[in-house]
Amino acid sequence: IKPVECLAKAWTSEDPEIAAKAVNIKRMIETANLYANWINELVLNEKDTKKRALIVRQLVAVAEKLRQLNNFSLLYATTAALALSPIHRLKRTWELVPSKVMATYTTLQAVTNSAKSWTDYRNELHSANPPCVPFVGVYLTDLVMIQDGNPDYLKGAEHHINFAKRVSTAEVIREIQQYQSVPYCLTTVPEIQAFIRRGLDQSKNVAELHELSLELEPREGEEEKITRLLAEAGFL
Repeated sequence: IKPVECLAKAWTSEDPEIAAKAVNIKRMIETANLYANWINELVLNEKDTKKRALIVRQLVAVAEKLRQLNNFSLLYATTAALALSPIHRLKRTWELVPSKVMATYTTLQAVTNSAKSWTDYRNELHSANPPCVPFVGVYLTDLVMIQDGNPDYLKGAEHHINFAKRVSTAEVIREIQQYQSVPYCLTTVPEIQAFIRRGLDQSKNVAELHELSLELEPREGEEEKITRLLAEAGFL
């Protein structure tokens, strides 16, 4: 991500020329969306409820490993993907996920929670030793608030530039650059990269995933829900 991409909300512009300035930000957003769909598909492709719960369990373990690697970008994308409707609504699946795993998942969700302007996330990010991949969405939110919440020129002095606004923008860009300066020393595994790339390229869209979710666990009427709960409790 280049500094110029962070200016004037270029990543939200409908003007192709302006949007082209934020090509890397737009790619990051697109990749995160494809990743979320792929994570959902990994779970929903499994027809057996017990095996589906095992996949959820494994994805929580992956998310925990991402936290240990300071990859907050994919940590957020993973927890957000598991919270999307196609997976979140699978009550029978979640009931089979061990309580210890659920406790870990809840902790990871708390780290990536937007409450109080992402306070918990910011604290963990700033205490992490690089290398690190921050969640770019927080920076984009900060940049939008700076852009929309501050005038370009001082009130009552239309030719006096609001330098405080520029300084705030520069501070956000400086932090992004800070985390770009220390690379990871990880070994490239082409087979894993190909597997992930194939998953992203072939992932289903949200509508298809929701239909798949409904096929696995149709919506229950009140009577069906009571019958299922009684059966699970051993009364039927």
